[in-house]
Amino acid sequence: VGREGRLVRLLRAAFPNIRKLQISEILITAKSSLLASNHLHNNAASGQPSQHYLEWETISLRRPGQLWLCPVTRRLLDTTLRGVSPYHQGNGEPQLCEPVVVPVPPNEFWQHQGQHIPKEERETWLANEKATNTLYARGLWPEALDRALVGAEFYSAREHSGQIDQQRLDALTQDFQSGKLNVLSCSTTMEMGVDIGSLAVVAMANPPPTIANYLQRAGRAGRSGQAAVVVTYCASGSPHDQYFFERRNDMVAGVVLATRS
Repeated sequence: VGREGRLVRLLRAAFPNIRKLQISEILITAKSSLLASNHLHNNAASGQPSQHYLEWETISLRRPGQLWLCPVTRRLLDTTLRGVSPYHQGNGEPQLCEPVVVPVPPNEFWQHQGQHIPKEERETWLANEKATNTLYARGLWPEALDRALVGAEFYSAREHSGQIDQQRLDALTQDFQSGKLNVLSCSTTMEMGVDIGSLAVVAMANPPPTIANYLQRAGRAGRSGQAAVVVTYCASGSPHDQYFFERRNDMVAGVVLATRS
């Protein structure tokens, strides 16, 4: 007999008198409801096993009104089933989660009268809240909660290469220029004709083949007059990489010839 799945164990723990047939009915109904609401899609080809995925365009995020501390993983959960941990093991006594209080920022999106509240003020507020929070006193305050409550910056990254069709490349470029994306992993598809004035960091996976290539790529950063960082990795061990690792000044010395891919 195989081990029961997590959802089955959770239903047994939350409803001790539930029957096997009822569990099957609940799971089938839940799956049917997700498919009917277009939250869940079946991407399997005809005659192939089911391959379900969430349709993220139908999903929205909200700030939870209550959190629970899982006794199994010691993680904070935003929802439970009758207080039982979804990581409940076996068929023993239900492992109940502990309700916990987490501070709520005083301003939505850390904005006041249309102005963004400085990071120093946000960090001061968080330090005061943690000083009286029992979760922090017990050593159970997760580092990720700091970033979530203070409103730390995030990174949204995409690939920009010749393996992607032109329409998608154009959309990625527009999103990067507008700030919807802030990291692009690029091939030479981004080298010519695209001005991204706010670009502040360029990281190259290896030294480019020519001085002109290097100047072209490095020169993308800091075009709006802001400070810029350019990093070039020489980690492959190839003669080309090792040459410029030992003679880094040569990368910006000599005659600039027409670029090549």
